[in-house]
Amino acid sequence: MSTNNKKGLLVILGGIGFVVILSYVYFAHVAKITSPFLCEFCHNTYYDYREYAYNPKPTPASSPRGVLFGCAECHRGPFREFKNSDHSKSEKDTRPGCPNCHKPHNVITAARFMFTTSPLIGITGDAMQMDSRAWDSKMKPRLDKKVRDGFLKSNSKACTDCHKEKEVDWDLEAHQIAKKEKMTCIECHFNLVHKGSPWPEKEEKKEKLGI
Repeated sequence: MSTNNKKGLLVILGGIGFVVILSYVYFAHVAKITSPFLCEFCHNTYYDYREYAYNPKPTPASSPRGVLFGCAECHRGPFREFKNSDHSKSEKDTRPGCPNCHKPHNVITAARFMFTTSPLIGITGDAMQMDSRAWDSKMKPRLDKKVRDGFLKSNSKACTDCHKEKEVDWDLEAHQIAKKEKMTCIECHFNLVHKGSPWPEKEEKKEKLGI
């Protein structure tokens, strides 16, 4: 192979590599898929995405990136829990959907789960079914911790996006104690929407404070 051909090949490979890296960055950090029709071109969906869709009204200035629909297709058990919750049944215009409280998967992560896990492939796929032992013993505790840590880190932003401070009943003794202790919403109001796993340290703290 001549020198010129080698240089040309390197340029082509470099270009391909650049496109791959750029595509990865875009789909991992920038892309926002808000319509189900792109995916429905190839995949069947079984739930009405409007039942859990992201609601932009609480935060009209911004919306999360990633895949904002399809939640119920994989997370069927948590979706059933959500459907039975007061959040789902709310008639307020700020009624939340899944992406209002939970950070959506980016496109790459969603695709990875879609094509590499299923009820027939390994523990992760099996654990997606809420009624499985794997879900209760392995997946749910890990996911609960991840979500709770996120709420603690953000000072329960997902809560305060809808429940504004001026709307909170600060006359309640429990709220007064929580404010004095500089507690955030999730430290008391966990397991409201989903049947969560125990949170011993917070349960003990609530009992100690009498709230």
